[in-house]
Amino acid sequence: MSSNYTKTMLQTLKQYQNSQITLTFNNKFQIPQVTVCCFNNSYKVFHLESQLTETYEDIETAMTAIERTINNSHLKPLVH
Repeated sequence: MSSNYTKTMLQTLKQYQNSQITLTFNNKFQIPQVTVCCFNNSYKVFHLESQLTETYEDIETAMTAIERTINNSHLKPLVH
């Protein structure tokens, strides 16, 4: 996913923050890594693997956190 697309999606979240919208970002293997919502003008980034939530006030730092998590993920799908 491009940075421009991620930025557009985060801007949309902020625009509709009174709604309950959550975005899910997957790694290159299509395994969900983080979910993001907007609440009180802040981005809540929830890391699915560690179960930790981080809060960011601006788009740029939220984007950096999302991209860092996705790019550093080595989780692969289970193959039977």
